[in-house]
Amino acid sequence: QFAREPFRIFFPLAVLAGILGVALWPLHLLGFFQWYPGQVHARLMANGFFGGFIFGFLGTAMPRMLSAKPFTSLETGMLMVAWLAMTIAYSFGSLVLGDALMLGVLVCFATFMLPRAANRKDIPPPGFILVLLGLVSAFFGAGLSVLLSYLELDLFWTNLQRLLAFQGAILFPIMGVAPFILPRFFGTRSS
Repeated sequence: QFAREPFRIFFPLAVLAGILGVALWPLHLLGFFQWYPGQVHARLMANGFFGGFIFGFLGTAMPRMLSAKPFTSLETGMLMVAWLAMTIAYSFGSLVLGDALMLGVLVCFATFMLPRAANRKDIPPPGFILVLLGLVSAFFGAGLSVLLSYLELDLFWTNLQRLLAFQGAILFPIMGVAPFILPRFFGTRSS
């Protein structure tokens, strides 16, 4: 049941990642570590907290919306291990490794979803194009982050990386899912 509905695994883990991301600030102020936690916090919240909710929701909902088979235990396990490795890397301040693992999580998720999309019997709501745009933003944001750690590029690329990774990757999926899911919470039909 947990593999078929990845939200059951990812939602509690995402909450823990969010708690860890927030806990960095009091730990820093109390002197547990000297490095400034701003970049680690941003990644834990964007890729750990929000990413966990996004992967959990999409891993559960997309196969149903496509009338495709749900995730297998192996697929959910691989996705969870990659996401946990990413979150742990960020937690220890290894941003480049964490961003590379985020790319791995996204590639893993796309590898599992593309065959389901190709063999679908149904289509998701039209707003889900924004969800795809959010995943593409996350991919290019993480990719630019890894690239920026090896190359010295113009400030434009640093700003673009932050916009893609911390805003586009979160806001696009929320805007794509909200019109579909909010009416369900209130017991009304979605237009």
